[in-house]
Amino acid sequence: MIDRFDVGERINERRTRLGMTQKELAIKTNTTKSTVQKWESGVHLPKKETIPKIAKHLKYSEEYLLYGSDSNE
Repeated sequence: MIDRFDVGERINERRTRLGMTQKELAIKTNTTKSTVQKWESGVHLPKKETIPKIAKHLKYSEEYLLYGSDSNE
C-alpha cells in the first residue's frame, strides 16, 4: 500500500538533498509549487502520469519513490 506521507517525505528529502527548490521541481514536472507542497506534506499523492517525471528528476526509481524500496536492492 502506498503511504502518501512516506512518499511526500521521500520527495522532500531527495529534493532538498539535490539542492532543488519546490518551484524548480514544479517546473520540471509541469505542476505548481503548491502541488509540490501538497505532495511533500502528504495532502495528496502525485498523479500517476506525474510519478515518472518526479522519479526522473529526483534520480529515484518509481518503485522507490512510491514504496521506499527497490526490487534491484
